[in-house]
Amino acid sequence: MEWHEGHTWTLNIQLPIGEVNFKVVMQEPQGSVRWEEGSDRQISIPDTTPVSGAPVGQASVTCNFNDVHNSRVEVRPDRNFMRQQLKAVEGRVMAIQEKKRKLDKKMAALAAGFKKYDETVALLEGGVQEAVEARQQQKEAAYQQQQREQQAQQQQQQHPVQQQQPVGTGGGYNPPPPANSS
Repeated sequence: MEWHEGHTWTLNIQLPIGEVNFKVVMQEPQGSVRWEEGSDRQISIPDTTPVSGAPVGQASVTCNFNDVHNSRVEVRPDRNFMRQQLKAVEGRVMAIQEKKRKLDKKMAALAAGFKKYDETVALLEGGVQEAVEARQQQKEAAYQQQQREQQAQQQQQQHPVQQQQPVGTGGGYNPPPPANSS
């Protein structure tokens, strides 16, 4: 074991997944050995980490000498597994980015198509508006012409014009008698 500041000791060993029983043994500087008092420590090494669900790569056990009932286990994911997962995620991200680039290209083409469509619709609407205005002017002109004709008919009915026959044609025209000079 290695000593670290704060009177922390570490030891790297392979532990099996599942229940592990152990005792801490301390060797004194003069060479004698001291075993922990009490029953064996019992810890559980899970097969996956609680947060990521990744396989356990390392387990860290924290305990105090002779406090066999309080042992804390912290697990870290397996680094090789995490590297593989990272590569898989990077591959998916790259695939998504490629799909996004293709979709962006299609969206740009659609936007250009919509712009042309909008321009065409605007032109057609302008042409339709001009046609509607021209047709309205035609209707107005026809209505005004109809009004003039009706007014002319009404005037003829109210003030009929007598047709005069030329003198001496025998058309029954009697000129007014000459004025008397006496």
